[in-house]
Amino acid sequence: MARKRAVVSRERKVVPNRHWAGLEDRNNLPTWVRPLQLLQPPFDSNVSERTEADSLVGLPDHNYYHASRGSVADVRLSHSPASAHNMSLIISGFRIDAISKLAPRASEGIILFEWLQLGGCVRNGEPIPEAFWRTLVGDRGPNGSNPPSWYSRAFDYCLHHLTPTGDINTNRLIYEKEGESSLVVDFLERVQSIIWNRKFLVSKDHGWIGLVPMATQVDDIICIFYGCSVPVVLRSYDRTAGLFQLVGECYVHGMMDGEAMETAHEYRQEEFGLV
Repeated sequence: MARKRAVVSRERKVVPNRHWAGLEDRNNLPTWVRPLQLLQPPFDSNVSERTEADSLVGLPDHNYYHASRGSVADVRLSHSPASAHNMSLIISGFRIDAISKLAPRASEGIILFEWLQLGGCVRNGEPIPEAFWRTLVGDRGPNGSNPPSWYSRAFDYCLHHLTPTGDINTNRLIYEKEGESSLVVDFLERVQSIIWNRKFLVSKDHGWIGLVPMATQVDDIICIFYGCSVPVVLRSYDRTAGLFQLVGECYVHGMMDGEAMETAHEYRQEEFGLV
C-alpha cells in the first residue's frame, strides 16, 4: 500500500511536506495532503537521479528548524462547499509576507545568474551577502548541524568559476573536483540537496530572501502555522470563504528559528482553510 503524505502528526505537529501519498492519487487529493511542488518533470536517467530537494521538515521528532518555536497546532477538519473536496483543513497561524520576486527554479541544481542577481552577488568588488550562501545551504550543514565556516570560502570559489552565462553549474564543478578531497564538493552537494528544483524568492515588504517550491508564483503568501517547524507558501483559492491552496514548505532566511514568534503580536492571527 502506498505511503501517503501526512499533514498533522499524533503529537499535533503540522507536517506540510511528508511523503505519504502515492502518485496514483495525485489528482484526487487536497493540496494539504500532497503539495503542489510534486508536479515536476519526469525523471531523466541521463541527467541525474535527484528529482527534488530534500525536505526541510526533517524526520519525525527530529526537526531541523523551529519556525513556530514549539507552539501547539490548532487544527481541525471542516465541511467547505467551496472546496473541490467539500472539506478543508482549518489551521491557525499568521502571514508574515508575500512574494515579490522569483528567480527560475534550479533545474539540475544550477545556481542561475538570476539567483545571483536577486541575491546581490553580482557586484564589483563589494562583499558578497552572507545571507545568500547561507540560503543556498538552508543555513545548515549535514544532518541539521550548523553550517561550517568554510562554506563561505567554497562559495567564493564557485563565484570565480562561473559559466559563460554567469551561472554556477554545480554538477560541472563537482565533476571537475571528482576524485579529490574537496571542500567545494561537500559544499556543492549540500547546496544541491537544498536548491534542487526550488525557486529563489525575495519577499515584498521585508525584502527577505529564501527558497520556495517550483510551483510558487509571485503574490503567493508566506505564513507561519502554529505547530509547524517551517514556514509555508499559500495561494488564495476562494477569498470570500477564506480558502487557500498549500503550495508547500519554504525556507526564509532569518525566519527559521522562531524569529517571527517574537513579533507575532505584530501580525494578525488567522484561521486558514486549506483545500
